[in-house]
Amino acid sequence: AGKIEKDHAEVGLYRRLALLERDFPGAAVLIHLEGDLDEATRNLWSNPRLLDLAQGIIGPDIAGHPVWNLRSKTPSTALTTVPWHQDIAYLAPGAEVTEQLTAWIP
Repeated sequence: AGKIEKDHAEVGLYRRLALLERDFPGAAVLIHLEGDLDEATRNLWSNPRLLDLAQGIIGPDIAGHPVWNLRSKTPSTALTTVPWHQDIAYLAPGAEVTEQLTAWIP
């Protein structure tokens, strides 16, 4: 706490994240590692329109993964850069029979 001197609240989200990362290297990773879903993110996960879309794809039995991933993508931040991959390789055996919906939301 107290390491960030300027919060750059005057600019939009994408520019703000990039500026925070520039001023405090590692800030983008902290957003991911903190592990606390703020109210806005909880509201996004429970948004009726998004849940309706998900239900249309995978059916009515929907649950959020307990190991959620929220990664801010800022310029030149190697710690948040993940090469193309298939998530199934990171899951427990048997998970391949569970339909999983993944989304990139800018």
